[in-house]
Parts: sequence; structure tokens; C-alpha cells
Amino acid sequence: TEAGAATGVGIGIYDNANKLVEMNTGKSTTTLAAGQTVLYYTANYVATKDTVTTGYGNAEVDFNLSYE
Repeated sequence: TEAGAATGVGIGIYDNANKLVEMNTGKSTTTLAAGQTVLYYTANYVATKDTVTTGYGNAEVDFNLSYE
């Protein structure tokens, strides 16, 4: 861990119902309507441990969307 970095946090991806998307499971589903559909997702820092320490945070997430 770098000096000054926050600990105990990660990135959470949330769907349009503000539900946390389960990573690496492919279990976030949205029923699409005929025509154009817009999918809204947000990313926020989330606690990953019981103890979180303050500090700066830099992170990257690869987000893949599959349409079937």
C-alpha cells in the first residue's frame, strides 16, 4: 500500500435500480424494450473491509457488457 492511500475500499458498480452488480458473475440483467434502450450504471467507492482508513483513492475498472 502506498503512503497516504485509503485502505479497505474498492469500486462498486450499480445498475439503474441502484443494486450492486455482482462482479464476474454476469447476473445483472435488464429487460430491454423494443427500440432504443438506455442502460444506466454508476460506480462508487465501497467498503471492502470492516476497517476503512482515509486517504487518496485512484482506481480502474474494466466493465464489459454482453448483449444476447
